[in-house]
Amino acid sequence: MRLWTDAVQRAPDALVAEPAALLGLAAWLAGQGALSWCAVQRCLDAEPDHRLAHLVAHALSRAVPPSAWELVEAG
Repeated sequence: MRLWTDAVQRAPDALVAEPAALLGLAAWLAGQGALSWCAVQRCLDAEPDHRLAHLVAHALSRAVPPSAWELVEAG
């Protein structure tokens, strides 16, 4: 998460969507819901149709636990 946090802090607005979305995902996986929401919002402010940000927001708004990711990985 440190890498993506640093990238979000340093990225210009035109390039912040991708690192913010990845920070949102990483924070959600680490159980850091508040940070995840902040990153998702930063992403969506820059790119309102960003798919990964919407997926993470969907998981957060439905209180999906990060452990559910293991089920996705298992396919």
